[in-house]
Amino acid sequence: MATTLVYSTADPVSSGVAKVLKGMTEFSRDGEIGGHPRFVSNMVTMIEMDVPLFMAEGIDKLVGGTIVFISKHASVGGIGSFTVHPTGNWRAAADFGGEPLRLSRSSPLHMLSLLKSLGGTVPESTTYEATHHGPLTESPSLFVELGGNPAFAASTDNHRFLASAILKSLNGDFKVEYGEVAVGIGGTHYPRKFTKLALEGKYAFGHIMPNYALAPDMIAQAVEMSDLEVEKAVVEWKSIKAADRELITRRLEELGIDYDRV
Repeated sequence: MATTLVYSTADPVSSGVAKVLKGMTEFSRDGEIGGHPRFVSNMVTMIEMDVPLFMAEGIDKLVGGTIVFISKHASVGGIGSFTVHPTGNWRAAADFGGEPLRLSRSSPLHMLSLLKSLGGTVPESTTYEATHHGPLTESPSLFVELGGNPAFAASTDNHRFLASAILKSLNGDFKVEYGEVAVGIGGTHYPRKFTKLALEGKYAFGHIMPNYALAPDMIAQAVEMSDLEVEKAVVEWKSIKAADRELITRRLEELGIDYDRV
């Protein structure tokens, strides 16, 4: 299935990585789509936007296949990292795009492919993020991000590394192995345990519901909104209070979804 890369001139990391990509692969200008400049190479299409990418509502109506948003990563803790995550909002608010209590379609294999492309060299600074922020897309979509602190975000070496990882993932330069497609429940915003399990080849994760935004009523949506059939839920058991675990396991049983405790 085709992949479309989307970057923003409002984001110096996004546009910086896009500039590197254009230098690494022959992209040519191919008019506009929906008022946005379009660039094409022999393997991928790239769309330029001029707004923050969490505001890119409707982009899935313009392009086909899987959408990969290239973005700056922000971190309260100032930790430099590369991250991968799907989009959507677990809560009754949508402060950063999308819609309240709605999830975009995730792409577990594309996310795992990028995670492995990045994690093969710098696993200590590569992680999934929990599902958060917009835009809302019906098409499979994901964010791949670079940042966390100004120096890490501005590093041209990091821009090149992320661009190279994106191309390796698109080229299928390595075999992506996994045991089961899963949704993750529990853990922090940076679910290191889920990241480790994915890099070990045990799961390919779609949506990840962190312990600060537990929403048992949205588990069915998390399972449904994936471009691969979700086979299991993986629950980071000790990160969730007992009362919340009971609600989650009851809901999983009602839905007939098997789960692993990790």
